[in-house]
Amino acid sequence: MEMPFLSHVEERWNALRLQARCTTARSTLSRPQPGQLRIAIETHEARASVTAHEALRTLDIVVHRFKDDRTLAEGPCASNADADRRLQRLYIDLTASPFA
Repeated sequence: MEMPFLSHVEERWNALRLQARCTTARSTLSRPQPGQLRIAIETHEARASVTAHEALRTLDIVVHRFKDDRTLAEGPCASNADADRRLQRLYIDLTASPFA
């Protein structure tokens, strides 16, 4: 049986943030209403927000880096693997040096 979407997103983000390279990222998870998960993330160079909705399996990711606000991903996820790819992309974006 497949894990509920919000649980999968939460578990995957927690696994990513615990990787050694992401020690500078602080994140706060909340469930403002049933069926919704919000993750607020801060690093030295950026802020990001992830909003996930169980019913529609949507994952919206927005990154605010310096003066550049970018939407990395938004909309429905076809599978848990799709959500994994989006969270991995966020992790890479937040841990990359803006000066590299």
